[in-house]
Amino acid sequence: MAKVALLVGVSEYQSGFNPLPNAIEDINAMEKVLREKGDFEVTTLANPDPHVMQLAIDRLFANRTSEDLLLFYFSGHGIKDHRRKFYLTTSQTTKDKQRIIVPATAISTSYLQEQMTESRSERQVIILDCCYSGAIAQGLTLKGDAEIDILAELGGKGRAILTSSNSIQESYIQDGLELSIYTHYLVEGIETGAADLDKDGRISADELHKYTSKRVQEASPAMTPQFYPVEEGYEIYLARSPINDPKLIYRQEVERIVEEDENEIDFITGEIDYLNRVYLDRFWCNLGLSAELAKQIETEVMQPFRQRQQNLQEYQKVYSEAIKKRFPFTTSDRAKLKRFQEILGLRDQDIQALNVYPSWQVFEFDVVTVDAQGQEIQTTDVGSFPPNLFGLYDMHGNVWEWCADTWHKNYEGAPSDGSAWIDNGNDNQSRTLRGGSWYGNPVLCRSAIRFIFTRGDFYFNVGFRVVLSSGRTV
Repeated sequence: MAKVALLVGVSEYQSGFNPLPNAIEDINAMEKVLREKGDFEVTTLANPDPHVMQLAIDRLFANRTSEDLLLFYFSGHGIKDHRRKFYLTTSQTTKDKQRIIVPATAISTSYLQEQMTESRSERQVIILDCCYSGAIAQGLTLKGDAEIDILAELGGKGRAILTSSNSIQESYIQDGLELSIYTHYLVEGIETGAADLDKDGRISADELHKYTSKRVQEASPAMTPQFYPVEEGYEIYLARSPINDPKLIYRQEVERIVEEDENEIDFITGEIDYLNRVYLDRFWCNLGLSAELAKQIETEVMQPFRQRQQNLQEYQKVYSEAIKKRFPFTTSDRAKLKRFQEILGLRDQDIQALNVYPSWQVFEFDVVTVDAQGQEIQTTDVGSFPPNLFGLYDMHGNVWEWCADTWHKNYEGAPSDGSAWIDNGNDNQSRTLRGGSWYGNPVLCRSAIRFIFTRGDFYFNVGFRVVLSSGRTV
């Protein structure tokens, strides 16, 4: 039995296609884990022309036995023609004047299908970290939006087909990462053994998909990697994993803690609550791990959550800048915001949770003790409204107020004398905001509402209160 893999990465393109610089790093990383963990014979192709790529595909599937395990991986642009036929691009792929692909410059999936069908191998795995139409924005490169029926294109006996997203979604490359999001977690699952979900020492195609899909969606919730098994495709084993490995045991425990306490963890700083912190410190110590290695594992586990939080903060910053330029938004503004939301991999419910999803109309609503008719769509002068029942003016609903306190998830351990709570082990990077702001929903216009920003953030709806106490005679 032979285990043979062909890995193709296309990063350099002709005019009309955006470059994908991560594609070469993708195939290099996949080569390493497939050789070391899967005992594959690996051939890599970087920026091949159509003839070289076609010949390599032919060699992968030809002259095989039924027991051979064959794996084809592609990282690059995918595209469909005017007849909706699906192609994998090469470094020579071009479009004509009507922006229709020139077929001779790409590899059709029908050709790939023919080679797979004619092969004697009954264990075939296809992995596509692939875009269906290229588009680019600052920091992110889209990788797909065409409606392609992958199973119809590539289905067959004893196959497992893994794709980075469904046929009408985009996949992403994120600035600052060496690999695409999808391939990053494919590699992580194999390299660390974390994709061995049933802990039997082997990683199946099904397990690899489940692990990768979960991790991708932690970072980019709108992406939904897909798995198309045919017949025994579930049972194809791709790599071995360590059993009773202390590093893997600790990783799995950190994953469990993070999943249980996701809403209680500051993923930007990596701060875990006190009780879980002392528990995990004892856990890695009992396993014989170093503090440095334990910290590295925690950082890797939290990385997708941290990425999602950063994307949310980036969206809020852009939204806040947009609202300063024009509000209410036009239809065009809404479409542009939606496009930016999608490129960050955020769902509608993700931005609603931040209370930054646009309200396209200014609604009328009753306000206790204030006859404003819902017209206040900006900040107001201090004392514009009557005081509350405590005799206090403008305590909430004007701007989010910076507090002297650094961010803490709850009040456990807070000073009892009313002094500012500064020390929380994050170098004072994150501060607390309170009280909601003028463009928030009414439910947020109360002093008990708390939020977190880093100290460098500044927005039109965030400020602070200057308090002057009157003199007293003692």
